[in-house]
Amino acid sequence: MSLEILKGAIPPGGYHFPDRSGGSEVRIDGYSIEDVAGNVLKFRLQNNRDPGNPMQEVQEYICSSWPHFCRDIAPAKVAHARLPEPLSRRCASMIGAWFASVADDPGVTQAEANRRAAICALCPKNKNHENGGCGACTSQVQRLSFIYRHNRSTAQDSALKCCDILSTPLQAAVWSAKLPPFTEEQRGALPNNCWRH
Repeated sequence: MSLEILKGAIPPGGYHFPDRSGGSEVRIDGYSIEDVAGNVLKFRLQNNRDPGNPMQEVQEYICSSWPHFCRDIAPAKVAHARLPEPLSRRCASMIGAWFASVADDPGVTQAEANRRAAICALCPKNKNHENGGCGACTSQVQRLSFIYRHNRSTAQDSALKCCDILSTPLQAAVWSAKLPPFTEEQRGALPNNCWRH
């Protein structure tokens, strides 16, 4: 923080500074802040005292005694947390990249897809990617998921949204035998009963 005294601000009792460089307090006056600082310097030099930094000391005295006479000319920068990418965009990105690589994916059996879907439907990481997401992203997830499934479905389809950890559209993912790999950090965030372990 770097403070500057507002122009025209006159402290109560006029421009002054209580100098304590010699042990006891001596009031030093002037007709401006600069004049007070100059008088403090002269006083200290005439009395064989450490000159210090009179201008800074006078400013600090005024700003600490009457903060409303000062303003911060170098306020601390506020660090803004970067908002996470919306789930709809992450899911659309995932299925867009994955879709091109699964043309030869034989998929899994109906029984396996049903088992996976039952786990995902109750999973707390199964999130609705349509809420507050981008419309184009949501449309891409629905379109590519529909094409990939080739009219296959499970009894849980209406409950399957998107995996918040793996950014995976679940209606399509439960049918796949060729899902992309994921990181150890993602693995650690998955629930213990996740079929992706």
